[in-house]
Amino acid sequence: MLLVLVTCPVRAANKDPVSFQLKPKSCIALSKGKDCYGDLVLTWNLQSPRNVCLYREELERPIFCWSRRLTGSYSGQFSLSESRKYSLVDVESKEVLFTDSITVTWVYKESRKRRRWRLF
Repeated sequence: MLLVLVTCPVRAANKDPVSFQLKPKSCIALSKGKDCYGDLVLTWNLQSPRNVCLYREELERPIFCWSRRLTGSYSGQFSLSESRKYSLVDVESKEVLFTDSITVTWVYKESRKRRRWRLF
């Protein structure tokens, strides 16, 4: 069974409108618990220059940071075993400007287990 989820980006409440585009929105692994792999592409735009960083949920360190920028982009590879949120955060105020996620789905819900033969 192939499970497909659709997520909508969430904009944080702020006075500085921002556009944020994260691709892909989903990643498909062969079975539950296995990693899926892909190429992350991110673009963003602000109305005023800010120092911002890109964070992935459950990681303390930022993936990438930009200084005093109106626009930015990032591309890189990822490996995920479960869905994760990515956030663009203002460095000075710690304000979350935007959040979106990559949803991990799988072809098989359970990993295929090997059956052992018994003689008795």
